[in-house]
Amino acid sequence: MDTLAKILGDAIAAKAETDEERAALIRRMAEAAGIEPSTVNQILRGEIETPPEDRLRGFAEVLDLPLKGLMDAAPQPGRRVSAELSAALGGAMPLPGPGASATAPEWIHILPAGLIATRDGRGPYRLEDAAAVIAASLSDERGVAIDENHATDLAGREGRSAPALGWIEEMQARPDGIWARVAWNRQGATLVAERAYRHVSPVFLHDRDGRVHQILRASLVNIPNLRGLTALNMETDMDLLARLIELLGLDAAATEAQVIEAVDKLRAPAADAAALNASLSEIGAALGVAGGDAARVLAAARTAGRAPDAVVALQAELTSVASELAAMREATARRAADAFVDANLDRAGVKPLRDHYVAMHMENPARVEKEIGAMPRLSGAAMRQAPKPVAGGIALSAEQLTVARMLGQKPEDYAATLASERAADEEAV
Repeated sequence: MDTLAKILGDAIAAKAETDEERAALIRRMAEAAGIEPSTVNQILRGEIETPPEDRLRGFAEVLDLPLKGLMDAAPQPGRRVSAELSAALGGAMPLPGPGASATAPEWIHILPAGLIATRDGRGPYRLEDAAAVIAASLSDERGVAIDENHATDLAGREGRSAPALGWIEEMQARPDGIWARVAWNRQGATLVAERAYRHVSPVFLHDRDGRVHQILRASLVNIPNLRGLTALNMETDMDLLARLIELLGLDAAATEAQVIEAVDKLRAPAADAAALNASLSEIGAALGVAGGDAARVLAAARTAGRAPDAVVALQAELTSVASELAAMREATARRAADAFVDANLDRAGVKPLRDHYVAMHMENPARVEKEIGAMPRLSGAAMRQAPKPVAGGIALSAEQLTVARMLGQKPEDYAATLASERAADEEAV
């Protein structure tokens, strides 16, 4: 029976007459299978003999081949192990920043324990037997090299330079996965020590079920794929400061004092609530709860292992503080509502329903301000003019009739409201 590589190669040759057409067809195969073109080339060279079924399904669709034929050409699960390049997040112990004293770490975290998730959707993979993987990896007489950006699997396949930056001489199984001791050469040590790369990405053998069997090599990268590994270089205080400057929208040259000032402005509460929030923080500190979140502090007070009298006292103080804070917030909302509504009493329909609009503004200021802002302003004479009596009833002006319709009131009811307001104003005078 023909091998999978031959079947695929013959199908590609039948469809592509030029190198450009062949390259385009391989890119389509890679896209349909959810892998990189370099991985397709590995399969075509026979370096990957048992790609997963979903990869073969993509090839079959692009090349118009029966899936069963491709499945039959691939070794059955368990007989061979397939290799697949997987750009993975790797790491090591934290390094000092760049400088004369910076050095590359001796031990690096090369594969996480348990289920291995990826950022590009491949896998997931599983590290089930770390000891067996270590034994298989170190048994390769060619050694386990570390290059950069997977040069061995990409540039090296095309005959271009792919030098090693170091060699793995020892591996250890630890609670968080497999760690490797690296003998860096001068170029590799310089790249890592000067933070040219922050992650290491393993290339490993795995079966169709995603079980990892052997680590073939690793690469220094800056775009990790695997989740769960330690970064080569941890962020320094300067990294954090630069990130804060970016998040706060400050100038890149902002000082630490300016950053602190910007953060304080974000955290500053209303002046009348600052003291109460401070009280909550003090109560929380007494109960071992950081911050001033009332719900968390109250829960801690209820469950604290203290004498009953102390708990009761803390609960009472917390309840009092929370009540005062709520009252202050309500008073602030009412002042804002009163000010806005009173400033718009000359708008159609606002004055008769002042209290209604004040209550609504306290609950939803934006909605009320939009609603009142759409109402026309009417002159004081038009709004205060008493309705004229006519035979058998009353008469309203054109503006007053418009207001009555906007409020959904009958003309006679609105006329009565106007008369009542006018009488009240005259008494006040």
